[in-house]
Amino acid sequence: MLQNNATLKSHIDKLWNSLWSGGIANPLTAIEQISYLIFMKKLDDNEKSAERKVSAGLFEESDFQFRFTGK
Repeated sequence: MLQNNATLKSHIDKLWNSLWSGGIANPLTAIEQISYLIFMKKLDDNEKSAERKVSAGLFEESDFQFRFTGK
């Protein structure tokens, strides 16, 4: 899959180099950290989408309840 997509391979290599230089050498730990990053990105995207809908007057702020408390 990565052989056919040079851009994806480049992004993964850059991320791996960042993790490696940060002291993460275990591939399972790297995958765990990448999973956290993906989760946080999705959470941020959802929050930005909700804020746009509220500012556009499509919804009230009370209509959105984010259940993630960070625990």
